[in-house]
Amino acid sequence: MGYLELYYVALKNAVDTTLKVVFAATSEETKVAGKIRAYYGNNFDYGSSPTEKDLYGAMLYETKPSDFVKPGEINLTQSVLAVPAQFSLVIDANLHDFTSGDIILSRVYKFLMPTESGIKVGFIKGNDCSLKLIVDWKLAPDMLSVLLRIYRIH
Repeated sequence: MGYLELYYVALKNAVDTTLKVVFAATSEETKVAGKIRAYYGNNFDYGSSPTEKDLYGAMLYETKPSDFVKPGEINLTQSVLAVPAQFSLVIDANLHDFTSGDIILSRVYKFLMPTESGIKVGFIKGNDCSLKLIVDWKLAPDMLSVLLRIYRIH
Protein backbone atom coordinates (compact mmCIF):
# COMPACT_ATOMS: atom_id res chain seq x y z
CA MET A 1 0.00 0.00 0.00
CA GLY A 2 1.31 3.48 -0.87
CA TYR A 3 1.04 6.78 0.90
CA LEU A 4 -0.21 10.24 0.11
CA GLU A 5 1.60 13.44 1.00
CA LEU A 6 -0.68 16.48 1.01
CA TYR A 7 0.40 20.12 1.09
CA TYR A 8 -2.26 22.73 1.69
CA VAL A 9 -2.74 26.31 2.79
CA ALA A 10 -5.71 27.39 4.92
CA LEU A 11 -6.88 30.67 3.42
CA LYS A 12 -8.86 33.36 5.20
CA ASN A 13 -10.68 35.86 2.97
CA ALA A 14 -9.92 33.98 -0.23
CA VAL A 15 -11.20 35.00 -3.65
CA ASP A 16 -12.22 32.39 -6.23
CA THR A 17 -10.72 32.66 -9.70
CA THR A 18 -11.13 30.78 -12.95
CA LEU A 19 -8.15 30.82 -15.31
CA LYS A 20 -7.82 30.28 -19.07
CA VAL A 21 -4.53 30.27 -20.96
CA VAL A 22 -4.31 30.70 -24.74
CA PHE A 23 -1.05 30.05 -26.61
CA ALA A 24 -0.44 32.18 -29.72
CA ALA A 25 2.46 31.93 -32.18
CA THR A 26 3.47 33.56 -35.45
CA SER A 27 3.26 30.14 -37.15
CA GLU A 28 0.37 27.70 -36.82
CA GLU A 29 2.97 24.91 -37.04
CA THR A 30 4.74 25.99 -33.83
CA LYS A 31 4.90 23.20 -31.25
CA VAL A 32 5.98 23.86 -27.67
CA ALA A 33 6.45 21.90 -24.47
CA GLY A 34 6.99 23.00 -20.89
CA LYS A 35 5.30 24.06 -17.67
CA ILE A 36 2.89 26.70 -16.42
CA ARG A 37 2.58 27.20 -12.64
CA ALA A 38 0.63 29.50 -10.33
CA TYR A 39 1.53 30.74 -6.87
CA TYR A 40 0.77 33.63 -4.52
CA GLY A 41 2.85 36.80 -4.68
CA ASN A 42 3.37 39.84 -2.42
CA ASN A 43 5.49 37.80 0.02
CA PHE A 44 2.72 35.39 0.99
CA ASP A 45 3.75 33.48 4.13
CA TYR A 46 3.27 29.79 3.36
CA GLY A 47 4.29 28.90 6.92
CA SER A 48 7.12 26.72 5.66
CA SER A 49 10.77 26.93 4.73
CA PRO A 50 11.70 28.62 1.42
CA THR A 51 12.70 25.24 -0.04
CA GLU A 52 9.17 23.92 0.57
CA LYS A 53 7.46 26.94 -1.02
CA ASP A 54 7.33 25.27 -4.46
CA LEU A 55 5.27 22.44 -2.98
CA TYR A 56 2.38 24.86 -2.47
CA GLY A 57 2.22 26.21 -6.01
CA ALA A 58 -0.34 24.84 -8.46
CA MET A 59 0.97 23.10 -11.56
CA LEU A 60 -1.49 24.31 -14.18
CA TYR A 61 0.10 22.57 -17.15
CA GLU A 62 3.08 20.30 -17.73
CA THR A 63 3.84 18.37 -20.90
CA LYS A 64 4.97 14.78 -20.88
CA PRO A 65 8.20 14.07 -22.81
CA SER A 66 6.36 13.10 -26.01
CA ASP A 67 3.63 15.78 -25.79
CA PHE A 68 3.46 19.30 -27.18
CA VAL A 69 1.04 22.19 -27.55
CA LYS A 70 0.05 23.99 -30.74
CA PRO A 71 -1.52 27.47 -30.87
CA GLY A 72 -4.89 27.66 -29.15
CA GLU A 73 -6.37 27.29 -25.68
CA ILE A 74 -4.26 25.13 -23.37
CA ASN A 75 -6.09 22.38 -21.50
CA LEU A 76 -5.07 23.16 -17.91
CA THR A 77 -4.94 20.44 -15.25
CA GLN A 78 -6.33 22.99 -12.78
CA SER A 79 -8.24 26.10 -13.78
CA VAL A 80 -9.99 27.11 -10.54
CA LEU A 81 -7.82 28.71 -7.85
CA ALA A 82 -8.41 30.45 -4.53
CA VAL A 83 -6.26 33.55 -3.94
CA PRO A 84 -5.81 35.22 -0.52
CA ALA A 85 -7.47 38.65 -0.63
CA GLN A 86 -4.41 40.76 0.19
CA PHE A 87 -2.04 38.93 -2.16
CA SER A 88 -1.50 38.58 -5.89
CA LEU A 89 -1.76 35.66 -8.29
CA VAL A 90 1.50 34.94 -10.12
CA ILE A 91 1.62 32.85 -13.30
CA ASP A 92 5.07 31.43 -14.13
CA ALA A 93 5.46 30.02 -17.66
CA ASN A 94 8.46 28.18 -19.09
CA LEU A 95 8.04 26.90 -22.64
CA HIS A 96 10.55 25.56 -25.15
CA ASP A 97 10.39 24.66 -28.83
CA PHE A 98 9.40 20.99 -29.01
CA THR A 99 11.74 20.25 -31.94
CA SER A 100 14.88 22.26 -31.14
CA GLY A 101 14.58 22.47 -27.35
CA ASP A 102 15.27 26.23 -27.47
CA ILE A 103 13.56 28.26 -24.73
CA ILE A 104 11.00 30.52 -26.39
CA LEU A 105 9.12 31.85 -23.36
CA SER A 106 10.26 32.05 -19.74
CA ARG A 107 8.57 34.79 -17.74
CA VAL A 108 6.07 35.54 -15.00
CA TYR A 109 2.96 37.68 -14.90
CA LYS A 110 1.48 39.06 -11.69
CA PHE A 111 -2.24 39.76 -11.34
CA LEU A 112 -2.94 42.19 -8.52
CA MET A 113 -6.07 41.57 -6.48
CA PRO A 114 -8.90 43.56 -8.10
CA THR A 115 -11.39 45.61 -6.09
CA GLU A 116 -14.37 44.16 -7.96
CA SER A 117 -15.40 40.95 -9.68
CA GLY A 118 -14.74 40.55 -13.37
CA ILE A 119 -12.34 39.40 -16.03
CA LYS A 120 -8.74 40.61 -16.13
CA VAL A 121 -6.39 39.79 -19.02
CA GLY A 122 -2.60 39.64 -19.02
CA PHE A 123 0.05 38.60 -21.54
CA ILE A 124 3.39 36.86 -21.30
CA LYS A 125 5.41 37.51 -24.45
CA GLY A 126 8.17 35.27 -25.75
CA ASN A 127 10.14 34.71 -28.96
CA ASP A 128 7.52 34.74 -31.74
CA CYS A 129 4.84 33.57 -29.30
CA SER A 130 2.76 34.66 -26.33
CA LEU A 131 0.39 33.43 -23.67
CA LYS A 132 -2.90 35.23 -23.10
CA LEU A 133 -3.92 34.83 -19.46
CA ILE A 134 -7.60 35.33 -18.68
CA VAL A 135 -8.62 35.40 -15.00
CA ASP A 136 -12.24 35.67 -13.92
CA TRP A 137 -12.22 37.02 -10.34
CA LYS A 138 -15.32 36.14 -8.29
CA LEU A 139 -15.40 38.35 -5.22
CA ALA A 140 -18.12 37.58 -2.70
CA PRO A 141 -20.38 40.58 -1.94
CA ASP A 142 -18.88 40.98 1.54
CA MET A 143 -15.33 40.60 0.17
CA LEU A 144 -15.33 44.17 -1.16
CA SER A 145 -15.45 45.60 2.36
CA VAL A 146 -12.62 43.25 3.43
CA LEU A 147 -10.49 44.36 0.47
CA LEU A 148 -11.15 48.03 1.15
CA ARG A 149 -10.04 47.60 4.78
CA ILE A 150 -6.89 45.74 3.70
CA TYR A 151 -5.92 48.37 1.12
CA ARG A 152 -6.53 51.22 3.60
CA ILE A 153 -4.20 49.55 6.13
CA HIS A 154 -1.34 49.32 3.63
